[in-house]
Amino acid sequence: MLKKAGQMLMYVCILFVSVCAYDDFHINRESNKEMIEQGKAQYQLLKERGSLPRYGDCWKRAVEHVNDGCRHLSEDTQSDIALHITNCFLEMSGHETYNCELDKKPNLRGICINSMSDRAFNVYTEFYTHTQNICWFLRGQIWHETISENTFKVGKQLEVSSKTQQQLLKTQQESLELQEKMLKHGKFLEAVLEDLYISVRAHQELLNVMSESLSRLQTWIVGEISWIDSIIFYISAILFILLLTSTKRTSESRLTLFLLVFLNFASERFLCVFVRYFYSEPNIDVFYIHIYNSVWYLRYCMVFLSVVVFAYKFYHHKDLTEQNNDLLRKLSKKNDNILEMLSNIKNKLNKSDVDFEIESESKNKSFIKEYRYSYENNLSNGSTPVLNNTNYFNKSDIKENLVKYSNILPAKHKFPLNEISNGRYNLRSRHGTPESNQSSQ
Repeated sequence: MLKKAGQMLMYVCILFVSVCAYDDFHINRESNKEMIEQGKAQYQLLKERGSLPRYGDCWKRAVEHVNDGCRHLSEDTQSDIALHITNCFLEMSGHETYNCELDKKPNLRGICINSMSDRAFNVYTEFYTHTQNICWFLRGQIWHETISENTFKVGKQLEVSSKTQQQLLKTQQESLELQEKMLKHGKFLEAVLEDLYISVRAHQELLNVMSESLSRLQTWIVGEISWIDSIIFYISAILFILLLTSTKRTSESRLTLFLLVFLNFASERFLCVFVRYFYSEPNIDVFYIHIYNSVWYLRYCMVFLSVVVFAYKFYHHKDLTEQNNDLLRKLSKKNDNILEMLSNIKNKLNKSDVDFEIESESKNKSFIKEYRYSYENNLSNGSTPVLNNTNYFNKSDIKENLVKYSNILPAKHKFPLNEISNGRYNLRSRHGTPESNQSSQ
């Protein structure tokens, strides 16, 4: 629409400029009416002479020269046209011609004109004036034709523009009707939007309540999921610990591992409560992943500490039962050595001493049985058995019998019996020895 209006305005401006130019030319033409009339007569004469059978070609070329030269009229062009017409006239009248218009240089043309005869120069001067009149006439014709053509074009464009303006007016009327309808619909839509706004506010409040309830539900679900996961993990951990610590070598680490499991369970519960109340995350998936990762970091730490404790207890284990059994075996071996020595002593004694030897042996065996029974009772009660052979050697009857029969032992079988009973004997004295008894006999 704007483009067509701009084109119409441009055509109106062109028409205005053309009319102004025509008026200006018309005013000048009125002031030079006589010149134009003469030019018209001379131009008609040239055209009539162009139809002559013998000299028509020269006059036709002269007319073409006039038509072309008058479009850009200057002194040189006017001189060329006058010379061309002069040659045609001189040729037609049977006089000598001068082709001065062919000399384009001004000095050569001036020399050529000066060389003309008086009759030829007078003809040239007359046609020089006629050329100006003819050009004035042709310019008026050209302007008139141009203005007529432009006026016709502008009229056509104005007609088209008028139709366009009518269509535009019709379109504007339709647009006004549509705007009125849109205004009515806008008012109706405003009322609908107001109702919708009230409804949205109500729904928003309802959604806030539902969102809060959903958030609580999500929190509860996360807590329950974490509880179920914790129960499964810790039951599995307890069963695994019981399985690993079922041997004597690893049983000492059981209590420490259970303590680590309990501490990690308490840390997980505290972490879940802390994150649930102090970590705001609307997305339940992100929230659960955050809790899940944090809980498993704690579990990895617990597993690492449990492995360290288990390895330490495993490599630094001391089996007290095995140590006491070794000690008992050593004690039994010593008792067997003592019994062997007593058996050798018995063989060296007299027949009357057999009862003493048998009695000593039976007492030794009864002491060993009694000590073993006491050691097993201490182990069953959980106390550490203490090996002490002092009571065995401090028996008064065994000590008296050993002292009684020590005097009859041979010298080669003499051994420090008092040392066995944690006592002392005199190596310097030979009293009570078999050698001293024989010498006394």
